[in-house]
Amino acid sequence: MKKKKTKKMKTSTKLLIPTLALTLFTIAGAVAIDNASAHGFGGGEGRDGFIEALSEKFNLNEDEVDSFLEEQRTARQEERKAEREEQLNQLVSEGKLTEDQKNALITKMEENQAEREANREEFQNKTREERRAERQEHREEMDQWFEEQGIDKDELDLGRGEGRGHGGRGGGRGMGNK
Repeated sequence: MKKKKTKKMKTSTKLLIPTLALTLFTIAGAVAIDNASAHGFGGGEGRDGFIEALSEKFNLNEDEVDSFLEEQRTARQEERKAEREEQLNQLVSEGKLTEDQKNALITKMEENQAEREANREEFQNKTREERRAERQEHREEMDQWFEEQGIDKDELDLGRGEGRGHGGRGGGRGMGNK
C-alpha cells in the first residue's frame, strides 16, 4: 500500500511542478508584456509574437493563452482601480479632497484609461520622441485639469503606491503621467 501512495505522490509532483512553472512563466510574461507595452517597447507585434512563441513552446492553444493574458491584465487593472478608489476615499476622509473632486477624479481616470486603450496601437507605432512629446502634452493638460478642479495634485499619490512605478515619486503612471 505504501508503494501506491509513493507512486501517486511522484506522479502528482511530476505534474504539479511543470504546471506551476508554466503558470508562473505565463504570469511573468503577461506582466512583462503589459509593462513593455505601457512603455512603448515591442510595437504591436510584441504581444502577438510572445503568445505565438509561448503557445508553440508549450503546445498550447494561442486563443486560450491570449484569453488568459487578457484576464490577468484586466484583473490587475481592477485591482489598481480599487486601490486608487480606496486612496481617494482616504483623501476625502482626511479633508484633502471633497466628494465632488473624488468623483471628478474617478471619471477622469476612467476617461484616460479608455483613451489609452483606444489609442494603444497608434501610440506604440510612434517614435520615442513622439511618444515623449505626447506624454508631456498629456501632463500639461492634466496640470490644467487639476487646477480647474481646485485639486492640489501634490497631495495625491495615485497609482504610485509602494512597489509601483519607476524611479519613485513622479516616475509612476499616476494621474499626471501617461
